Amino acid sequence: VEYHSGLSQVSRDNCVELPNVKVDCGDAGEYKFDDNIDFIYMSNPFGEGTMKKVLKKLDESLKRKPRNICVLYKNPVCEDVLLKNGFKAVGKKWEGVDLERDGTWYNHEPAHYLHWTYYQKKAPVKKTKEVT
Repeated sequence: VEYHSGLSQVSRDNCVELPNVKVDCGDAGEYKFDDNIDFIYMSNPFGEGTMKKVLKKLDESLKRKPRNICVLYKNPVCEDVLLKNGFKAVGKKWEGVDLERDGTWYNHEPAHYLHWTYYQKKAPVKKTKEVT
């Protein structure tokens, strides 16, 4: 979800050959998640207040359709909000990119780095009744 219409169009144009990628224009805090979304990419898009709203909307979707969900988060300033919402930081690789140390991947340019962390929230396990 991109708030700026021009940037959302650029994103759609960049993803035209990726049929599983969806880019919408609007306010992320008011966005109603499609119940089939299972992967989200964020690049430090907003502050804590909006992050809480987004996660509340995501939880509503997960209640409607329980599933595992993954988030790739660049420069995770609001990581604590994700962790408090049940996400766990997992893995050090994504699409073959080696993530050094605690998810920091250093770019080739000096003094610049990209901090990527990959999070996952698993669907709750349904309890079954024991038959005796």
